[in-house]
Amino acid sequence: MDKNILSALKSLDVSTLSRADWIQVGMALKEEGYPCSIWDDWSQSDPRYHPGECEKKWAGFSGTATPVKGGTIVQMAKERGWTPCAEGAMAWDDTIEYDGNDGFNGFSPPDAWNPVQDLIDYLSLLFDPADRVGYVTGDVWQGGDGKWLPSKG
Repeated sequence: MDKNILSALKSLDVSTLSRADWIQVGMALKEEGYPCSIWDDWSQSDPRYHPGECEKKWAGFSGTATPVKGGTIVQMAKERGWTPCAEGAMAWDDTIEYDGNDGFNGFSPPDAWNPVQDLIDYLSLLFDPADRVGYVTGDVWQGGDGKWLPSKG
């Protein structure tokens, strides 16, 4: 199942669709292997919703020579301004925005915590004894050329 289909579906306001479009969405969801509950849950935000109607229609969606597929939902959503999520790696010059809320509620160290030993253990797992490893514990500063550099030790 394609997560783009569900993303596109969520972007569609069922109350703005015609009955024919609504039926096509149901047919496409069934053809793509989704359960009827996805269509029913999505349909419930429409004032025209009637409980049990999705299940009745769903049972009749089969055996057509030209089935409606998930691309129909994606196309409907695109026509209404939806754009699919970009996949893959970010481009070199992409911007990452940070709203200041990372969900981190703070850190409470245990009573017998030895952060120095934890760091030694961690680095020992990552590197071989012969590896040369630099570790910055001080501040960073921005040089005249705009690059961020570690403080000089």
